Amino acid sequence: MTVTVQFWAQCARVAGRREARVDLPAGATVALLLKEVYARWPELSAFDKTLLVAVGLEWANRGQALKDGDGVMLAPPVAGG
Repeated sequence: MTVTVQFWAQCARVAGRREARVDLPAGATVALLLKEVYARWPELSAFDKTLLVAVGLEWANRGQALKDGDGVMLAPPVAGG
């Protein structure tokens, strides 16, 4: 299956792109996706403990199963004032 990963804010700067397609085995989870993302862009693993992940329009945990065609957003936490 293929999912589209959207990189936001610092994640986009580190990855050097705003979007990428990632091929995963059927039944893959967010955790497996992150493992693949970190293998391609190792610098992104620095955000691992605070990374915000959404699948579609919903916040996701690392155990969430993905489906073919899902859109996944990865972003560091942001603060405003």
